[in-house]
Amino acid sequence: MIANKKRPAAWAKLTFITGVAVIFLLSCTAEEKQSLPSDLENQKIVLETTLAFAQAVNAKDLSLFRNQTTKEFKAEFSHEQFETVFAGFIKQEINLLPAAKLNPEFHIPPILSDDGTLILRGYFPTRPSQIEFDYNYLWRNGGWKISGISLEINPVTTHKP
Repeated sequence: MIANKKRPAAWAKLTFITGVAVIFLLSCTAEEKQSLPSDLENQKIVLETTLAFAQAVNAKDLSLFRNQTTKEFKAEFSHEQFETVFAGFIKQEINLLPAAKLNPEFHIPPILSDDGTLILRGYFPTRPSQIEFDYNYLWRNGGWKISGISLEINPVTTHKP
C-alpha cells in the first residue's frame, strides 16, 4: 500500500518536470522565430555580409568570414572546402568594396521560409561587372547569421533592340 501512495506523487513530479521542460522548449522556439525583415533591413544585412566577405578577401584570409557563419554552415563546410570554393576571389584579387556605395537590388522579393531561413537573392549594380549574391541566413543569438552563400561576378550585358 505504501508503494501505491508514493507512485502518484512521483508521477505528479514527473508530469510537472515534463510540463516545465515543454514550456521551456516552446519559449526557446518562439524566441528563435522571426518575421521577415523590412526591405531596408534586408539591404543592410546583404551589404554587411558582402563587405565582411570583401574584407576577408582583401586580407587573404577567408576564415575571417567563415567565423561569422552559423554552426550549421561550419558543420557542413570545412575551412578547407570554403577556402577551395572561394579561392578564386583571392587569386584574382577581386575587389568587392565598390558595393559599399550601392544599394543591393533583389532578383526576387526576400523570403522567410517555413524553416526560418531568410533568403536574399540579387545583385549590386556595379560596372563593368556586377556582384550577384544568393545568401541564406538563420536567426542566431539575436541576429541574422549567414548559413549559405553564393557570390558571382558577372559581366553586365546590354540588350540591343
